[in-house]
Amino acid sequence: MTAQENLILKYLEGTLSDEERAAFKLWLNRSDENAKLVKDFERVWKLDHDKVTPADFQTEEEWQKLQMAINRGNDTPIRKLNTISYTWRVAAAISFLMLSSFLLYITFFRTTDIIHETAFNQTRQITLPDSSKVWLNENTRLAYGNDFSDVRKLTLAGEAFFEVKRNPSNPFIIKTSEAQIKVLGTSFNVRAYKKETQTEVYVETGKVNFATLDEGNHIILTAGSSGVLNKTNHTLIAGTEEHLNITAWKNKELVFQKTPLREVLESVRSYFKTDIEVKNEAVLNCRFTSSFKEPTLPEVMEAISLALNLKVDKHSNTYVLEGEGCNAK
Repeated sequence: MTAQENLILKYLEGTLSDEERAAFKLWLNRSDENAKLVKDFERVWKLDHDKVTPADFQTEEEWQKLQMAINRGNDTPIRKLNTISYTWRVAAAISFLMLSSFLLYITFFRTTDIIHETAFNQTRQITLPDSSKVWLNENTRLAYGNDFSDVRKLTLAGEAFFEVKRNPSNPFIIKTSEAQIKVLGTSFNVRAYKKETQTEVYVETGKVNFATLDEGNHIILTAGSSGVLNKTNHTLIAGTEEHLNITAWKNKELVFQKTPLREVLESVRSYFKTDIEVKNEAVLNCRFTSSFKEPTLPEVMEAISLALNLKVDKHSNTYVLEGEGCNAK
């Protein structure tokens, strides 16, 4: 039996310690699959504890047989009766184990979830059953149940931009490995790659409730603001700085407005997935203004070179910037 299964059974028995109860709640809220597993265990638990077994069903008949045996002074029917009762109980136990195995099987291998995935260097747009729109960045997995129109809950691993159809009576909830985002109707970006140390949310329009998975800590984000969840210490930080290129992967556009070269290169590295080195760190304080629609890497690097009087060399897959540098303005 796994540690999770043991916690579930202790939860059903009401024997969890305070520490175990906290761990169980955290695990339960981590994903919809965990919640479904607990429900399946509860169904089996109820069947085992509340059902009427065949042995119980025949209690009156067996009692009559017992009275007849006592009156005749013959203990043979009693032995038969015990054998029948034991056989029924063994059969009931076997049935319970088979049912438990079946429920566990459909829990772990069910295919009722609708899953959308993207591969490396692939983006995709989808429309959800409620007419909300989602753009998936590369290496992203989005899943939701067949009952999505009734319960608007999704799980996300990767990065996606959402345009949520407003429905005050049915909140739109996204769960990642560490966080929960809850909205009514808005547009926002969620970056939650498993290998990264933080989960990021940027709100373009509307309002978003950004919380830890157990909802012990949360912040409200409004249009133009962002939030970061540190996966290590589970702290949430809100910010109001501009994020011109946080959705560049979706819009296919890079925009810079007197942006320090340090931030420009971060955006360029992220967008093109390339390495860029700087020989003189003083140039990182230079500010750069330009915009690129469906940009190419050579185009962007040439523009930076001309605007900031820098020399650009390419060595294998790495770009190298050299120059005297400038003062931030």
